[in-house]
Amino acid sequence: MKTHLLRALCAIALLALSASAQEEATGPLPPATPKARTAAELAAQTVVVFNQNDLDSTGLAGFYAEKRGISAENLIGLKCTRSETISRDEYDRTIAEPLRRIFAERKWWKLLKETTEAGKVEATQIRFVVLMRGIPLKIAQTE
Repeated sequence: MKTHLLRALCAIALLALSASAQEEATGPLPPATPKARTAAELAAQTVVVFNQNDLDSTGLAGFYAEKRGISAENLIGLKCTRSETISRDEYDRTIAEPLRRIFAERKWWKLLKETTEAGKVEATQIRFVVLMRGIPLKIAQTE
């Protein structure tokens, strides 16, 4: 179980690093909403994504959510490949589109009618996305 927790923590670190790299490439991000002050507020702003095709991923997601006080509503089970690399088409069908749909259904974000330079998301209630073991880490190159 420690190995699974370590992998989850590594995934979180990678997300933080990619946000930092994006800021360096595009300039400073707009001011964020005030920082959450309690563990409950942080838990409410966290989504845990796991692979329903991987029993370890499912179990680890439940364990992580329980320890962090994250609501079951903030757990998202996807049915995707268990391999580390995924094709762009499969990523779009099994990860990206289901996540977009769930975020809209659960009213976790507000979308603009048209995409701007800053993107299409106007506001979001989610600050953290935790990827559990079993979610593909790489998208294969396409021609």
